[in-house]
Amino acid sequence: MCNEPNNKQLDVTWAVIKRYADQIVPTIRKNDPQSIVIVGTPEYASRPDLVIGNKLSFENIMYTMHFYAAENFQSNHQGRRMGYVAKAIENGIPVFVTEFGTQNGWGDGENDFDMSAKWLKFLAEHKISWCNWNYSDSPLSGAVWKTGTCPNGPWTDDNLKESGKWIKQNLISPVDEWSKMP
Repeated sequence: MCNEPNNKQLDVTWAVIKRYADQIVPTIRKNDPQSIVIVGTPEYASRPDLVIGNKLSFENIMYTMHFYAAENFQSNHQGRRMGYVAKAIENGIPVFVTEFGTQNGWGDGENDFDMSAKWLKFLAEHKISWCNWNYSDSPLSGAVWKTGTCPNGPWTDDNLKESGKWIKQNLISPVDEWSKMP
């Protein structure tokens, strides 16, 4: 519905986001009454646990989570974020990871495939779907394609960056059995 509704202000609360969603979701429902609407959460869409006890009253609502595997602002930063997601799931909050990267939050820098693998295992254990950012050929290390690939291709493995190869491998060889079902 709105990517990182607090992108520039970390002090935007769930109450503010919820007020916005309460106004926007009815407009979406007029056009598609059954569509799934994914709503942002506070702190760069990283706190689905803050929705506990105050969910939106509409059907087919999910709450977003973003993470970047190479970020480690404080000790156990990633573990704390996994805890936020686990707490949300345990309390019936449906979560979808609409954005993650194998590198830092700016989408650049060294890839942390070990932490990325831990995250994907955690998401699989909790049956949470994910989308990787960013499917482009920007110069950032987080882009899956080498610079210059997107306009004309070829879109082959040779043109995937290191992160793109890792993402592709995890899409075709998921860490869980339920996603391999026919």
